[in-house]
Amino acid sequence: MAQLLPSTQFSTDAFEGRLRFDAWRDFLPLYTVIPHPERLDAAFEGRVVTYVLPPIGLGITSYSRQRYERSRQRIAADGQDHFLIQLFTAGGLRSVAEDGDVVMVQAGDVWVHDLARPKTVTTEASRTVTVLLPRRELLRMVGAAELDGQVLRRGTPLATLLADHLRALARAAPLLSDEEAHSAAWGTMALAAACLRPTARIGEATREPMANALRERLKAYIDANATSPDLTPQALCARFGISRANLYRLFAPVGGVAGYVRDRRLRRAETLLRDPANQRRTIADIAYDCGFASEAHFSRTFRQTFGAMPREVRAHGPGLLADTILTQFETLFAPR
Repeated sequence: MAQLLPSTQFSTDAFEGRLRFDAWRDFLPLYTVIPHPERLDAAFEGRVVTYVLPPIGLGITSYSRQRYERSRQRIAADGQDHFLIQLFTAGGLRSVAEDGDVVMVQAGDVWVHDLARPKTVTTEASRTVTVLLPRRELLRMVGAAELDGQVLRRGTPLATLLADHLRALARAAPLLSDEEAHSAAWGTMALAAACLRPTARIGEATREPMANALRERLKAYIDANATSPDLTPQALCARFGISRANLYRLFAPVGGVAGYVRDRRLRRAETLLRDPANQRRTIADIAYDCGFASEAHFSRTFRQTFGAMPREVRAHGPGLLADTILTQFETLFAPR
């Protein structure tokens, strides 16, 4: 009979009180774990089962809210040359890279962390399936790419494909023989590479066209939902699976994302003000309908942008002044 894979199991259930967190911190080799500030008086709970399927590692984990970091000192000390790919079956995290790039991960998402890159991570109470994949082999399959911080978002086809595989691998691991584990490991790596390749940040030659295409998708979404109050940077990042820093970089050439949202709302308001069908509506009502918090702020911003007050545009209707304002707007935000 083929020998099954050995496993390593750990649980804080064997410890009492604050010793639980100390034991958890000592058990995890890759990170420096810090208590979550909202759990200082609560007993920590953590469980993990690990398997080695050469050349990859597999972990099935559940834990309380926590904060952990991977510092340059720890990176230098342990020399880990792997990518961590983590499926959140429950919970989620907020990751902050050394350059300030922030990534939000929710239940159902698959997140990638290059263990050679410093990170500070704050998690919710979570359950995860994690694989450690060797850098050289994974990059050979993906090609020249930047994978760190990439997220496959829940419900997207490739996220579903990879998440289903990771769940199946976690279920099958206790039953695998050494030979079967070897096949499963290389199959996992090939599937991960295939799923990550389309979202990887690839060479400089293709980076600008890809950024332009993504910016146009974001602009189209904002244009279609300009009056919605849910056009915050956080909401846009979550919808499009990008970091806040990346969002800001994308919109820097057009005056910033907040400016773009504001001016699309102003254009909508200008159209409503010129429409005779809205003559009975107050300017405040139109301002609120277009996503502005107050009439005073709306009027001030409107004048700064178009050089005329809202009531002046309404008085001229679809005449010369409105046409001039529209021309100014199109000049400001024409494609570059």
